[in-house]
Amino acid sequence: MKPIIIKNNKFLRSISLFMNIGGISLWPFIIIRSDYSIKKEEKLIRHETIHFYQTLELLVLPFYMIYFLEWFLKSIYYRSTYKGYKAISFEVEANKYEEDTSYLSNRKKYNWIQFIFKKNT
Repeated sequence: MKPIIIKNNKFLRSISLFMNIGGISLWPFIIIRSDYSIKKEEKLIRHETIHFYQTLELLVLPFYMIYFLEWFLKSIYYRSTYKGYKAISFEVEANKYEEDTSYLSNRKKYNWIQFIFKKNT
């Protein structure tokens, strides 16, 4: 299964409350900005596709529950919502491998788990 990619600046601007969002994976869709260079767009699509597969592994709803719980707890730990966001295991995996063009074809399921308890910021 592959994600459905949508380009929509207006939607992303409307949900950018705390930071400028370039893309978001809302299973089964990946929504990205339409004003990025091709290179930046490809990197963003890889990043969001990693989230797509993380979501699929967890059967959708548990992904979002774990994502927000982890963000909440790590935001308290780091005393920063931004640092908490950057330390979410799903984000750490996606950030680490977004430049690797072969990662999606070689990715092991549940690879994000290794980043849950690592200090990342």
